[in-house]
Amino acid sequence: LQTQVWLTMLYHVGLHLPWDWRIGPADSSERAHALDMLASLPDDSLLTADAGFVGYEFAQRVLAQGCQFLVRVGSNVKLLKKLGYVRESLGTVYVWPEKAAQRSRPPLVFRLIMVQGTRHPVFLMVSILNRSVLTNQEAADLYRARWGVEVFYRHLKQTFQRRKLRSHCAENACVELQWSLIGLWSIGLYASRELNVQRIPLERLSLAKALAAFRRVARDYLHPIQPT
Repeated sequence: LQTQVWLTMLYHVGLHLPWDWRIGPADSSERAHALDMLASLPDDSLLTADAGFVGYEFAQRVLAQGCQFLVRVGSNVKLLKKLGYVRESLGTVYVWPEKAAQRSRPPLVFRLIMVQGTRHPVFLMVSILNRSVLTNQEAADLYRARWGVEVFYRHLKQTFQRRKLRSHCAENACVELQWSLIGLWSIGLYASRELNVQRIPLERLSLAKALAAFRRVARDYLHPIQPT
C-alpha cells in the first residue's frame, strides 16, 4: 500500500522559485489550497493559472483579496459581451453565471486575449483591463513562464530524488516532503543571491548545478582531505 501526497504550489516566475505551497492527502482540492495561499501574496499580485482554475467563485475570491487574475479559458467557459457594465473596449468580456445574476451579484470583467499556440490558438482572460499596464504580449509571456513550476517539480522528483518519499508513515511523509521543499528552495535562493551578486540573469539559475555544488561542499566538509 502506497501513500500519495498532494502538493499545490505558488511559483514566482521572476525569481524562478516557489513562493508558497500546501500539502495534503491525495483527494485535496487545488482551488482550496490556492485560496488558502492568497494571504501570502503582496497586494496587486498577478495570479496566473491554467484552465482548471476557471470559475466565478474562485475568480471573485482572488479579486476580493486584492490580486489580479490571468487564466487560460476553454470552450467550457461561457463569456458574455456588450453588457455595458463598464466602459468597454476590444476584448472586454464578462463572467456572469445565471446563479450569480439571480442573486444580484455583479459580473466579473476581464480582457480576452488570443495567443497563437504551436498547433491552435490559446485564449487567455486577464482582469487587468488597461493595455498600458499589461500588454497582450506581456500577458502571453507571463502565462508561458508558468512552465517554470513544472521544471521545479521535475527537479524535486528527479534531481532531488523525491519522486518516492522514503518515509513509511503518512505523517512522516508529509514532514519529509516539507523539509525536502524547504531544502531545495533554500539552495535555489542561495544560488539566486550569488547570481545577483555577479549580475547574472536569474534565467540562468540551474537547480541541478546548485544542488551538485552543495553536495560537493557537504562531501568535502564531512570527509576533508587530510594533509600529506
